[in-house]
Amino acid sequence: MPAPIYVRVNSNALTSEAFTLERPDYRHVLHVPSITAAAVSLQFTATSGTAPYLPFTRLDGTGALHTVHSGVGMVWAPLPQAPVPWGRLSVTTGTASQVTTFTLYPTTVRW
Repeated sequence: MPAPIYVRVNSNALTSEAFTLERPDYRHVLHVPSITAAAVSLQFTATSGTAPYLPFTRLDGTGALHTVHSGVGMVWAPLPQAPVPWGRLSVTTGTASQVTTFTLYPTTVRW
């Protein structure tokens, strides 16, 4: 089983550092720490660690943004399978005056 991936969003930033999924064919669960009200979403790129990062949209055919979490507080969010291994997180508001760490946990569970 691949190790968890720790993803940081720097203070007052709207995106995280880039991450690479060791096994993009695995599903992942995202741990969102207790944060101020913000929507958390995923962005992916077709090339390792380089722009452009494009938003991950819902799989229901609407083209709407896939929001992982929206609101205040800590949550565990199951994620759809990633289209490519290279991504980053996006938040709608800066994470106050501190670095915020999110954790991606790989899992072999299917849903």
